Amino acid sequence: MITDHTGAIVQEQSFDAWGLRRNAVDWQVLSSSILTASFGVFSDPITTRGFTGYEMVDEVGIIDMNGRIYDPKLGRFLQADPLVQEPFNTQSLNRYSYGFNNPLKYTDPSGYISLGDFRISKHIIRGVAKILGPEVSNALVQVGSLFCGPWAPACAAVGTYDVNRAFGASPGDARKAGVMAGVSQWAFAPSGGAPTWGQAGMQLTLNTIAAHNPELGQALMFVNGYWDDPSVWAQEAVGATMQYHASRKIAEEAARHGLTIQEFNLILALNSKVGLAIAGSTFDGNTGTGTIEGFMSRSIHPNLGVIWDVNDTLLNAQGLLDAVSLQVVRSGHSGPMKGHSLGAARVNNLHRQGFISSAKTLSLPFFTYPSAGSSSYCGVADGICGGALLNMVRPATQSVGSPSSWDVFNKNHKIDTVPGYRKEWYGP
Repeated sequence: MITDHTGAIVQEQSFDAWGLRRNAVDWQVLSSSILTASFGVFSDPITTRGFTGYEMVDEVGIIDMNGRIYDPKLGRFLQADPLVQEPFNTQSLNRYSYGFNNPLKYTDPSGYISLGDFRISKHIIRGVAKILGPEVSNALVQVGSLFCGPWAPACAAVGTYDVNRAFGASPGDARKAGVMAGVSQWAFAPSGGAPTWGQAGMQLTLNTIAAHNPELGQALMFVNGYWDDPSVWAQEAVGATMQYHASRKIAEEAARHGLTIQEFNLILALNSKVGLAIAGSTFDGNTGTGTIEGFMSRSIHPNLGVIWDVNDTLLNAQGLLDAVSLQVVRSGHSGPMKGHSLGAARVNNLHRQGFISSAKTLSLPFFTYPSAGSSSYCGVADGICGGALLNMVRPATQSVGSPSSWDVFNKNHKIDTVPGYRKEWYGP
């Protein structure tokens, strides 16, 4: 239906399901003589666009569908489709068919690929997923969701739903997996939205993958960050292996409480954001060298913050970025950083994943291995970082003097309790 500036109807068009022109009044198919006699009623058409917006060539009774020519009488293209869109859909094997032989559901804007429900057919996603396998498919969904901008969580949810359905999951289970994927994409983003384009966004997506598949996530992080530098392979492989084993131990504990590793890490990530809002941060980016303090050093409620410090320790042990680390990413700080205790673990993970240029860690917790190129300091009797015993096997780790046991107890393992830490934190 075409109207003029007053809203009056100046021309009406009607088509059957396959695109054949018919009379808009009685829906009777227009004869070939009418269509070929100087267009008949269409001798002075307002537009040559007709069936679903395609170019109508009524003189010869065909429709120009961009990539190929279509005959609405036959309901078939006149050229074979060079693409087999869905190898596992028998309707797609007929390379002359239109819209999987279902024109009421699908259109073919390009002449090559059928679309339905305003997105690429779910059969494409499911067909490709079956070829790649569930783990790789879910990983690609998470990475691909990056390109949805602020709609990344929604894209992750929809893609994960289709992947799970492709491997036989019930609609209910697939919806649950989709919701988990969407919320995870949000939880591991540096703000309330999806990660931005670029390398940082890709790295954050790899964190999301590692949160539910530690083995694949750690492998992708390694390839993404260090594949082109053989000199650090051994050191980074040790760090990735330790993080993987930490994830497996945490997964075992989660399973005892009826949770998957993805569900447990999602709870940790969301709780970390709550802790940042309630207890405050330990990140200070006001100086040229950013700093992240350790336990009981939150800016709003230091003592109460220990609840979330324990929560964030479980994330950092797996190499995942908690809310404080994501705050660093959001701030845009990419220069040198130093951290103490739990803050050292955060700085170490940020450096390992390439978010900051260099790292200095003081009392790096024993469950964390120094990232390649970082400098580490540990008191010989400091149990947090493993003391003299671990210093011997940790690269680029320097032993410093330790505090008395009373100072540690009295000052809660603060930087001021270790002379070597004080010097490295505040300078000479």
